[in-house]
Amino acid sequence: MDAIFIYALKSAFVLILLYVPYTLLLSKEDFFRMNRIVVLGILILSLVLPLCNVKPLSIDNQPIVRHTQMRLIEVGVPVHRQMETEDIWTAEEQRDEVNTVSKEQPFDWWRVLCVVYIIGMMTVLLVRIVQFTRMGVVIRKGCLWKTKENGITIFCHSEKVAPFSWLNNIVINADDYEEMGHEIILHENGHIRCHHSLDIILLTLVQMIQWWNPISYLLGRSLRDLHEYQADDYVLRQGVSIKGYVTLLIRKALDTSSYVLANNFNHSLIKKRVAMMKKNKSNPWMRGKVAFVLPMVVVALSAFATPEFVKPIEDVVQTAKATSQALHSDEDASQITPRENYTHDNVTNKANSVSEKDKNIPPLVRYTKRDKIGKRYVSTFSICFPIGTWVEHKNGASFKEEANNRYGFRGRDTIKIDGVAIDKENIPYIPSTAAKKIEIDMTRKPATVNIITHDVVMPDSIKDNIPRVYTIGIKGHNRIGFLTQKVTKGEWIDFFNTSYEKDKYGYSIRNEFEHSKRKPDLKVYIYASNEATQREIDHIVSIMKELGISNYEISKDIPIKHWTDAECRSWARHQREIHPEYDSNYLFDVLHKEEKALDILDFQDQWHIIKEVYGVK
Repeated sequence: MDAIFIYALKSAFVLILLYVPYTLLLSKEDFFRMNRIVVLGILILSLVLPLCNVKPLSIDNQPIVRHTQMRLIEVGVPVHRQMETEDIWTAEEQRDEVNTVSKEQPFDWWRVLCVVYIIGMMTVLLVRIVQFTRMGVVIRKGCLWKTKENGITIFCHSEKVAPFSWLNNIVINADDYEEMGHEIILHENGHIRCHHSLDIILLTLVQMIQWWNPISYLLGRSLRDLHEYQADDYVLRQGVSIKGYVTLLIRKALDTSSYVLANNFNHSLIKKRVAMMKKNKSNPWMRGKVAFVLPMVVVALSAFATPEFVKPIEDVVQTAKATSQALHSDEDASQITPRENYTHDNVTNKANSVSEKDKNIPPLVRYTKRDKIGKRYVSTFSICFPIGTWVEHKNGASFKEEANNRYGFRGRDTIKIDGVAIDKENIPYIPSTAAKKIEIDMTRKPATVNIITHDVVMPDSIKDNIPRVYTIGIKGHNRIGFLTQKVTKGEWIDFFNTSYEKDKYGYSIRNEFEHSKRKPDLKVYIYASNEATQREIDHIVSIMKELGISNYEISKDIPIKHWTDAECRSWARHQREIHPEYDSNYLFDVLHKEEKALDILDFQDQWHIIKEVYGVK
């Protein structure tokens, strides 16, 4: 829903960007055919350009902008939003933390706007469907006779209905046919030969997406005027005199029963149509003004393109390394590059006896009283894991920090420095580089983190934490997962679910390769299920190229298994019969061993069935 609303905003931007110059430059010229092509082009571009992402055209990629960004970064001004660091919390733990917060949450106006937009779009669509249906009924209802000429069907009505045409049909009442049928049918023939009905369908689509945008209705009026100009021009080119035709227009202008969606004889202001018929021909050189479209298209593409130069990550890493080296050397502190200042109003971080050498180094621990996690506000700790730190988990997992990350913990967790718990309301300033080992116990709630600042001997068996092997699982139906190891083909249950493009938290599969993409020994295995489309495969390949990853291997048509609700219920009943003592963790272990080909998303969606049958929480 958010994506549709954002697409509509981009589409409106393109429409306004192109229609305003058209109105100023071409709307008063008598290049009817060319002007119609331009207006139709504006409609099509408003639908297509928001979907385009030509990265080289991004404003951020222009040399002068890139140079300015680098200068700003050098003096400490943040130009781009830093990528979110890996979060240790599980989804369940985040929900637990959110449930403990009793503060009133801000009203989500964005969501309300999205809902209102969707309701408006559906309403316009419904109204248009009803109008098209009624028009089909009107064409055939009350028909005295019909005839077919050159593939065009003419319906003659007994009722007082204004002449109009739709697709290959012309509707005219008996009185008009007797008095001035030849001129009216010529006019409607002009609409049909130019396929104006197709223009109306395209216009309806754009107005449905941009129902709130008044410019879309102004453009619709311009398009309908062009239709009438073209039809009038067609009549005059068939030998009908201007004087007699103008008299006919004035007589029919008094009839207000024309059909709103169709191409009708009485449409538009008679004064404008007569003025256009009598206007001197425009200078052919004025056609060159149509070139305004090109720079406007480039502007739109530049606005929608995401930059290739997102942030100078190499410079950030080099700065971190230089800072770490400087702290362990006798060099003058003036050579240390200033780092981000983390102190703000709702962060507790007391600077006690901070040396000149350490004052620009990020704090090891900081506490935030109100930290926004998604759309919720919770209290959090964040701990900086400097490069080279030994991180050891209670469950046996252990690694050497290689990415200089900052990790988040819940505000109710216990944080210790060398075994002594800290007071979150009065945290002493400790430079992040002081950490030598970080011990994490997540087996209990609240969790405990012990930061050791004295020298420790790290075993040679401890490996870096940046993965060198990834498996990406393309499951089909726009679903994707990953795992930081090579997976056996056909085993889908281990994958962590993610997304192709940024989700509502700004996260996507690209985040997983933020650090590992620079490792020369990185290998990526891409497994596509038999339900994955070539478009999804091409999407992942384009992301790999975007990230500069060339060492990848693609396997296609790998079977993936889905459970029906009945199969899920049958499995749960069987497990309850043979192992009634199992809890949810044991159930997942059993499932993992027995049903490796099962899509983990199906299992998560059907977990309520297992709980119902098995009686677990």
